[in-house]
Amino acid sequence: MSLRVYLLYLQFLLVALQLQAQVVDFVPSAPIKNFRFPHFGENGYTQWVLKGAEGIYDDSNKIRVKKMGLRIYTGDKNMDLDLSLDSPFAVLRLDENKAQSEESITIIGGNFHITGNGWTWNGTTKEISVLKNTRVEFKETFAESITGNSIENNEGQITVITSDRLNLRTAVDAHHFNFLEDVEIDSSAMLLSADALQAIAILPSNLPNPISSPVKVKINSLKEIRARGGVVIKHSDRIIRAQAADFFPLKQLAHFGGKPEIELMGAYLSGEAIRAQSGAIELLGSDEHGRAQMLLYETGGLGFDASTTISTDTIVLAYKILIQDHHDKNLFQFTDMAEVFSGNLQIKAKKITVGAHKGSTPKDLINQPIQVGKIEDIIADTDVQINRSGQQVTCQNALIYPLKGRAELSGNPHILFGASSVSGHRMDLLKNESYVYGSAEDNKNVLVELPAMQNLGNIEINPPTENNDTREIELEKTIVKCMQLHILDQLDHTLFICKDMVNVTGTNLIVDCERLEVTASGKGITDSKSESMDDMKIAKIQADENVKIQQVDRIAAANSALFLPNEGRIELEGFASVTDPAGTATGHRIIINQGNSRALVESGEGQRAKVILPELDK
Repeated sequence: MSLRVYLLYLQFLLVALQLQAQVVDFVPSAPIKNFRFPHFGENGYTQWVLKGAEGIYDDSNKIRVKKMGLRIYTGDKNMDLDLSLDSPFAVLRLDENKAQSEESITIIGGNFHITGNGWTWNGTTKEISVLKNTRVEFKETFAESITGNSIENNEGQITVITSDRLNLRTAVDAHHFNFLEDVEIDSSAMLLSADALQAIAILPSNLPNPISSPVKVKINSLKEIRARGGVVIKHSDRIIRAQAADFFPLKQLAHFGGKPEIELMGAYLSGEAIRAQSGAIELLGSDEHGRAQMLLYETGGLGFDASTTISTDTIVLAYKILIQDHHDKNLFQFTDMAEVFSGNLQIKAKKITVGAHKGSTPKDLINQPIQVGKIEDIIADTDVQINRSGQQVTCQNALIYPLKGRAELSGNPHILFGASSVSGHRMDLLKNESYVYGSAEDNKNVLVELPAMQNLGNIEINPPTENNDTREIELEKTIVKCMQLHILDQLDHTLFICKDMVNVTGTNLIVDCERLEVTASGKGITDSKSESMDDMKIAKIQADENVKIQQVDRIAAANSALFLPNEGRIELEGFASVTDPAGTATGHRIIINQGNSRALVESGEGQRAKVILPELDK
């Protein structure tokens, strides 16, 4: 090649390079109308497309756009439209892959719609920040995370979140929303406010272009919602306060932390943490901060006698409280050191369940919020302890119906009132009366322990004129065993009616019969208003049917026997007989008075009075 040709080639090459540089750095001198500018990734697929009514190039890397429309794609072979951004004005820096504006913005995704003022966009990190007056509308609801009520007709159900600022980041499989300052949510009549909130929305799959055609909403794309700082939730008549709240709509699950509180119609609950799922709410206590608590307002008390005033409040403590919303009633379950305080009643048990009627018509029950209503029943299980106006009750199971004034106790129930007590196989406690049952199958008797009676003296036919035995007999408590017991609280006394295989032991006395009535002065087992039951004293005992009385070497028998401890008197009637070493006396009635030198034997109803003396020594 000649030198001249070579120089011409170099000159041509330099001109070509200069022209290429001019093309690359070409900056239009006039605004470009209705322009479209695509941007491609390293893989060759479209990452975004910029549209505008007018574009002004400040330089080759900076474009001012009026009526901007930025379409962001997935950047893969599917070429799905991910987001659309529209703003009256924006500045794009092509070399930095960024955009910003102080104007308003509208962002549309597969299942959400965002508006606000002032914004920035980073195409490299796939982040969008809205700087003021943020409003995000999701085409779904997550209120059922707390209520458990599924939305039968999803169409038209939305969740609106507003805040001062928003950061939106797009990941491979989800959009990450970060709301900052004065966050408020309105979701299917559920209102939430917080200092900050984060939400994760799953990216819609196989959706048509939401810009060019209507989109059929993909419900339940919200995967997680996390609220922090001063969280307040209002739904119907329910208010929840917490420092942290996490929602998982796909599982209808919510967690609340930071000593959360719940206010319901007629109730207040608090604990270390709260867990809500499918309509059930669980409160948890902790060793550090103590048990969770529930306060029921104006329950009328939970006493057995239904006499407590309606203004009485009820407090329940437990390490775990579970609230379940049913169609006709709400169940409140307390486990692990459960304890109830209501008026004059205190209940302790391993597990306590309270059932409350909603008080609504069946057609309205589906949409009813959780509320307390009237307390229908209380079930206490395992190591039950009940204290009612000084009465100490222990059993393994207790079923209480406050509105009916009734309680059913089982599992070796035992009631201690003052110096007296009653135990058996099971008990039914009603207003002013109670029933106690033994069990022949389990060899379990009803056991009644009453105050000691004074010594009625010896039942003798012919007592000695001089008694050289000056020893004072020690008083013993009166113990009654039977298979059935009926207790009646009267105005000034309590009546114990014992039936079936009755046995009585007391001071210098053993009695067997089939039916026994003990009248004790003072209030007794079913009277919750009694201030003191230590003064209960036995006024009389009436024994009937096959009565047998034993005293050391003396035996008395009759159809019935009346014991009057205060008078020191015993009356035997109906084929009455007394046998002692001095002989046998029989008759219709035998009356024995303490201190008298003789027993009075009377005839009647075909029965002659008769005394049979022992044979004389020969």
